[in-house]
Amino acid sequence: MIYNLYCRLALTIYILVAYAFYPDFHLAVDAVPHSLYQYLTQSFLAGHLDLLVQPSQELLNLPDPYDPVQNYKLRLHDASLYNDKYYLYFGPLPIIVFHIPFKLLTGFYPSDGLAAFFFLSLGFMVNFFLIIKIKEQYFPRISELQLGLMGALLGFANGAPFLMSRPVVYEIAIASTFCFMSFALFFLYKITQKYKTKDIILFSLCLSLCVAGRPHFVLICFCLLPALFIYLIKHTSKNRFTLITALFAPAAGVGFMLALYNYVRFGSIWNFGHIWQLSCNNIKALHKELSNLGKIPRNLLYSSYFYFLQPFLIVKIFPYIRLIWHNCRYHIDNDYYLEAIVGVFITTPFILLVLALPKLILIYFRNRKKTAPLLWFLLFTSFVPFITTLFLLILPFAIQRYQVDFIPYWVLLAIITFWLYEDYARHSIHFKIIKIIFIVTAVMSIYMGFSLGLGYWTTL
Repeated sequence: MIYNLYCRLALTIYILVAYAFYPDFHLAVDAVPHSLYQYLTQSFLAGHLDLLVQPSQELLNLPDPYDPVQNYKLRLHDASLYNDKYYLYFGPLPIIVFHIPFKLLTGFYPSDGLAAFFFLSLGFMVNFFLIIKIKEQYFPRISELQLGLMGALLGFANGAPFLMSRPVVYEIAIASTFCFMSFALFFLYKITQKYKTKDIILFSLCLSLCVAGRPHFVLICFCLLPALFIYLIKHTSKNRFTLITALFAPAAGVGFMLALYNYVRFGSIWNFGHIWQLSCNNIKALHKELSNLGKIPRNLLYSSYFYFLQPFLIVKIFPYIRLIWHNCRYHIDNDYYLEAIVGVFITTPFILLVLALPKLILIYFRNRKKTAPLLWFLLFTSFVPFITTLFLLILPFAIQRYQVDFIPYWVLLAIITFWLYEDYARHSIHFKIIKIIFIVTAVMSIYMGFSLGLGYWTTL
């Protein structure tokens, strides 16, 4: 038992150290702000919702200050310009839970690398602890060596190394959402085991806070919260008022605060400020494309290829692979935006095992009633990657870092699918072949996940 604990601790420390130094040292602080989230921290502490950085008069005097050609040397890149003030459209979640407390405690601003490290490390540890609990409760025969492999998958095949290769404002927003979704899934697992009101409240809070990092995660809230409510009504003796309060009050509170935050800044509860963003692309034109529903079939076709099947380049320099690089203004059909990206079926092919999950769930519901709480957890968890994947596929762009909105949860589901399969067909020849394929592709995925960030970093 002590040996197992030491092995798990050693793996955790190794992954955290890898994050901290990947591909450069990230645990730095700054005395003065110089990045967007640091600027927003400064503003919040000064009682402002707009950034204290002032747009230049030259920018404001441009015929179209949102035109990337005109504002190229004048803009604060990726800030939102509204009523002659700079705002940040990226969600305030990292500021509230990390930047402001860190600044108040230390007097320094955390660097972007430190913020990304904090959220990704915490998210990984929560996920690793979750699969340890699942393994010990439902799959005690799984070896410690295999558990270590699964932990490495959670640490390196989840897209985290890529985010750490260039941690700036975009990566921090994604990392913070990953962190809180990891907490949400942990409390969701506890709900399916014991139905405690405390866990329901914490699940709702963590899930809804994801919207403060990545607004489209509100789609998950709209689907998952009602589904869980129906489940709890049928499986617990708690009265409906208690369930409604515990499940929906935290989400409603977070939603109200975000709506108020948007309304005070932009006069609309729905506007996070993205339409006013100053970028290397014309964001207003992009929003017109988003409103063109006729482009959705085209977007689905392109995005399915780029997010799932796009290959990588093989090069002569370590780590011998890198993404196919596109600059900021690269477009297809003049209106489909593309950055460097490689498909997840190429980098993490073992997640294809998730295709067996529906059949396994049916088999286990029919024959192994004791696993029902775990099966319900898997069903609810599948909402997360399914909804985020579908949402990203209909958009007119494909970006590598956005894969972290769904790939960690496909990885988690694939791991548990493998364990279900092993428990069900351990001695069959068919499973032994599947096991070899899974282990080989898992090791390959760890290498790919660790290497892609290095390949991306060397092109910057």
